[in-house]
Amino acid sequence: MGAGKAVAGIAAIIIVASLLFTPVGHSFLDYVFEGSARYPEDSHYEMDRNVSVTLPNEGMTYSVTIPKATDYVVDGITLQKINSQSSLNSYEEFSDYGIDWIRWNGAGVGTYTSNISYDVDCYSHVWDIDESNSLNVDYIQQNLNGSLSSMKSYLISESGDGSEWIPTITGWNNGYVIYTGGEIRELADEIVGSETNVYSILKLIYLWIDDNISYKEYGGIPQTALQLLHSKRGDCDDQSVLFCSLARAAGVPAWLEMGALYNTSKGTWINHVWTQAYIPTTEGGSKVTIDVVNNNFLVHTSRLFHLATDIGDGDFLNMYYNMYHYTYKIQGSKITTSDSYKTHDVIDSKNFLTISRPHQGFDFPTIFSIDCTSLQRKQSTAFT
Repeated sequence: MGAGKAVAGIAAIIIVASLLFTPVGHSFLDYVFEGSARYPEDSHYEMDRNVSVTLPNEGMTYSVTIPKATDYVVDGITLQKINSQSSLNSYEEFSDYGIDWIRWNGAGVGTYTSNISYDVDCYSHVWDIDESNSLNVDYIQQNLNGSLSSMKSYLISESGDGSEWIPTITGWNNGYVIYTGGEIRELADEIVGSETNVYSILKLIYLWIDDNISYKEYGGIPQTALQLLHSKRGDCDDQSVLFCSLARAAGVPAWLEMGALYNTSKGTWINHVWTQAYIPTTEGGSKVTIDVVNNNFLVHTSRLFHLATDIGDGDFLNMYYNMYHYTYKIQGSKITTSDSYKTHDVIDSKNFLTISRPHQGFDFPTIFSIDCTSLQRKQSTAFT
């Protein structure tokens, strides 16, 4: 028994040691010893997304709605280029909330799988911004009715204070997912203190979440900011919601970005949510990426696949998160759903960006083993 354990231990050490000589292993060592990670400058992906719906009873119908993928260009910087997308299934295409959507429909007992194939190039980018070239938060407020009017919906929206409401959420705060009042505003004031520099404000909020909120996968519609503030545990969209809430409460526009994240260790895609925020600078200002659960501050990586941008409207969030709709004739009938990606090809650039981390706790980097992504949108809306 003792010899067997010794052999197993030696084998495990050999396996771990060999992994450390791989690119992923190098990233792990960089992260642990230098507080940094490495990402390809650009990556090419070919993958399928498969959405399945099972209807248990006759007379039932369903629809599945997802955003149509488009090129993702931020302030003239190309972060994603869609080379092609196609579906083996017939679908309808329509526009709402300023973007294009794809919808599949079906009826009758059985399992229906809708497929869409993507050929896409994704790019990494690091914003060269710090407290030295960032302007103060007063600049944003002074220009909301002028040059920054497009940021207004992220500070002044449905409730008049930058909050966003999803009507299907009940209980905590009556459905206000992104929320800027009460305890959230008090916490933002505590975190930010007398700081007025926008870059520094965002970094303080990022570090507070990194230190005080742990990762736990929940899935479904996100927790509200107040729920997460009390539970202290949440996944990618939960933590992104809290980040947006605190940033807006501090007077800085921030919003959700939706899509998927490529897990290099498993070779799979998982639905994911991250944030963007606006930083006014001496050079004119930038919309920057902040991915809290993956420890990326002012960094967009080529592992992100973008599908939609929050427009500051809770009805948009409701449509995005409630992708399945069905009708039934038998009370209590429910559908069974699944949403997954299949990767066919990945080609990474031989050039890598080494990303410095502003701070990290004891979590291992997601590029090595853990992808903090969990947007398993399995909420169903039933209509009688």
